[in-house]
Amino acid sequence: MKKVLIAVFSILLCFGSVFCFTSCKEEQEKVKTNVDINIAAMNKTMAYSTLYEIQTRPYEYEGKTIKVKGVFSRESFKGGSKVIHCFIDVYDSANCCSAWTTFVWNGDLPKRGAEATVTGVVQVKKENGNEYPEIQAVSVKF
Repeated sequence: MKKVLIAVFSILLCFGSVFCFTSCKEEQEKVKTNVDINIAAMNKTMAYSTLYEIQTRPYEYEGKTIKVKGVFSRESFKGGSKVIHCFIDVYDSANCCSAWTTFVWNGDLPKRGAEATVTGVVQVKKENGNEYPEIQAVSVKF
């Protein structure tokens, strides 16, 4: 009977340690990136509207950390540099309109059309006389 109790307590201790380690790791990730605007947690229409607002008035959001979830794509601007820009498109609830933002990330990227979540700091960039928001990504999940 003693051996059975010791075995049960050992198993519980192991699962408790794993649970604590996982929770602590998730908590550390939250602390690393303090998000000012969590667009990923909004419903589709609100997410579209917020990202559209950032797109039209990028200076008001410069320096803020945002988290956005949407559809990944890569393109270059017509008449612009040959730099390939990474985009996240966020669609409204009717899937008829989308707002977008570019982001910079040095890690692995998803396939075009995949859903991705980007977290990073907004900076205002200029190309061909046009200003646009660009996220300096600290994480990209897909």
